[in-house]
Amino acid sequence: MLRLSTLKATLFTISRKNKLKVLKIINLLLFVTFFALISSSASIYFERKIDEIEKKNIISEFNNLIFSNQIERTSSNIKFTERILDKYYETDSFLHILYTMSSSDLNFYNEREKYYDMYFLLRDRAITNNSEMQRSLGDAMMISDKVEDIEKIEKYNDIYIKLDQKLSEIFAEKNLHEANNSPPEDASKNEYNRMFLGFERFNKKLIDLLIEQSDFFLSFNTKFFNDKKNEAQIEITKSLERIQFLSKKETQFILFAFLIQVIIFVTVQIFELTFEYQSRNKKK
Repeated sequence: MLRLSTLKATLFTISRKNKLKVLKIINLLLFVTFFALISSSASIYFERKIDEIEKKNIISEFNNLIFSNQIERTSSNIKFTERILDKYYETDSFLHILYTMSSSDLNFYNEREKYYDMYFLLRDRAITNNSEMQRSLGDAMMISDKVEDIEKIEKYNDIYIKLDQKLSEIFAEKNLHEANNSPPEDASKNEYNRMFLGFERFNKKLIDLLIEQSDFFLSFNTKFFNDKKNEAQIEITKSLERIQFLSKKETQFILFAFLIQVIIFVTVQIFELTFEYQSRNKKK
């Protein structure tokens, strides 16, 4: 009991002697604590906003890879299709010249070279284009973010379905033609030529289909993915500007909070000093 009374008396004595010093320390600790809380809260708020923007930028960057890839693939598909068409027309013109120069005794070309071999070149390109159109529609659906995008994709998906049906019909007609007109192994060359001659019809249909596929790439892929890429670039630029703005505001807010805390701290110290001075004068 005696020890407790002694401790209380000691603390009371020390507190009275060092009252002003203790108050200053308490005020300083309060200043540091409040400033830390305000700074932390401000940092958390602004960093959260910046993180949200950066997440959107990551998605935009990922989409940008899709845009660039599709634009590059579309350009290649159009070029390859044009080359195939050019080769078809050149070969057709060249073989036509050979045909006019040919006679019953001297034949510079045959129907197999003109129609049958060309069919497979046209067919392979049409199949590749068909797969590329399907892929582009899937990529477009994955990155679409507006109702207008969905409506446009649905519109061109209907076009794709029609072109796909045309390709399937050509295959079906070709298989039926071979089934009905394939000559036996010991057949004459003329019989085989008549069968090969039927491929002229399929080649013309494939040519028309390749032209329609190229139109699809130009009207949908080129425009859609270029527009989306431009939109993404604009959005990324705005996001970066927004991040810079928020970072600047965060710094300004913390500095402003610091100045307010300093003003409050100095004001409190002035009042305490004034109060202490008045108390001492009264005691005197």
